[in-house]
Amino acid sequence: MDKAFKVYIIGSVASGKTTLAKKISESSGIPYYELDNVIWKKHEDGDIKRTAEERDEIFNNIVNKDSWIIEDVCRSCFKDGLKKADLIIVLDIPAFYRKKNILLRWIKQNLGLEKSDYKPTIKMLRLMYKWCNEYDDKKDQFMKKIDPYMDKVKIMKTYPKYDII
Repeated sequence: MDKAFKVYIIGSVASGKTTLAKKISESSGIPYYELDNVIWKKHEDGDIKRTAEERDEIFNNIVNKDSWIIEDVCRSCFKDGLKKADLIIVLDIPAFYRKKNILLRWIKQNLGLEKSDYKPTIKMLRLMYKWCNEYDDKKDQFMKKIDPYMDKVKIMKTYPKYDII
């Protein structure tokens, strides 16, 4: 991709955010960022939550670049990403498919067939389902956050084909 371009991908746990971000990054050469890694610092004994100041500094360094692809669940602390994005992709995948993918991912991670940034425990499996349900419960609030930017929003109700840009 020759010109600067900024993509913000939003969706629930297991909606395909990271996969889509990686695919767009591979085809465009634009770096992608998982905003979970802006919130949390990886540590061998478990992730450590960054301070708001650390988080904001890292996030601002990302969104002030010429091009980026970021993926998140639409946290309020990252609202400037919505403003600066050229394209906002909302992965509005039905809960049934997301919940199925959570379980399949957890099984694959425990069998060593899929890499994981976290330890795939029963506790983590339960948290994933909880976050999936919370996302659905807060969907109206989330849609209000992106309402001012609808001129640059693409809502996808099925898993993406990865060739949308």
